[in-house]
Amino acid sequence: MTFVLIIINLAGIVNSCQGQSYHKFIEQGKYWEVIHMYYPNICGMSGGERSFFDRDTIISGVNYSILSAYPIVNVNPGPFCPPLAVDTSIKFDIAILREDTISKRIYKHDLSSITDNLLFEFGLNVGDTLSTYQGLAPKYIVDSVGVITLLDGTTRPVYFTTGNQNQLEFVIEGIGGSRGPYDVIEIALDGEDFLTCYSESGINIWGNNLLYGGTSLNCLGLVGINDDIKNTTALFNISNINGCLFIRNLTNENGQLCLNEISGKSALEERIYKSESNINVNTLSPGIYVYNFTTDSKLRFTGKLILY
Repeated sequence: MTFVLIIINLAGIVNSCQGQSYHKFIEQGKYWEVIHMYYPNICGMSGGERSFFDRDTIISGVNYSILSAYPIVNVNPGPFCPPLAVDTSIKFDIAILREDTISKRIYKHDLSSITDNLLFEFGLNVGDTLSTYQGLAPKYIVDSVGVITLLDGTTRPVYFTTGNQNQLEFVIEGIGGSRGPYDVIEIALDGEDFLTCYSESGINIWGNNLLYGGTSLNCLGLVGINDDIKNTTALFNISNINGCLFIRNLTNENGQLCLNEISGKSALEERIYKSESNINVNTLSPGIYVYNFTTDSKLRFTGKLILY
């Protein structure tokens, strides 16, 4: 199966982005839609989410914003394949972020090390380093800087770089990177994330055409925030409440749940059966974890959750 990523609306790029006021990144009413690609799967996808800034919090006297999300789900039973929709009946937390509007930097808080790591930096110049988040991502160098015209006719500064496998990557001021609002620009060997849509107050501002068999997975390919998805439920979901993972498994299959620290270290493995169950995780350290649930027929669901 061949997937094509087409970057649109680049015709308005010019060589200078001076004279524009700064566009804040952390604001209410913004939505990012990200599709998670996993090429071994039947349709090459494993899931996705529509993320947004849900609420504020204070950690050690510093103000942060919680980035939460609704899952993007497959409408039809079976593997994760189009048509896709957004299930607003389920909400989970993805990341803890803060913004320095003076330096134009976005920081991602790491609960395990109690540190802030640079995620995005707007206002860079050609030759500057694009991302240093946690020191894990390659030190990408800005190849070019310009201005991009968005779907609503406004313009934003955009910063381009060449990522792994010579793939074009970018960061747009106030929107984030080509991988979404909380991930570094980094490409895995068997899977990767794509930002397919960005909207403000219900208006589509930016969209990538991620094509699957001729079907576009951009903004127009998903059910809207308050549309007909209320009659559709996610096949698998995990929520964290007061140190307990509540698991809803509607796949009609048993499977294996693996919970890993963000570093990749295994934190928990549990056999999951049909319907609903819960797991006590009070013994695990606070932080961001990645879960993988694989059914006996090899359907795979992945995601991230925060343990407080």
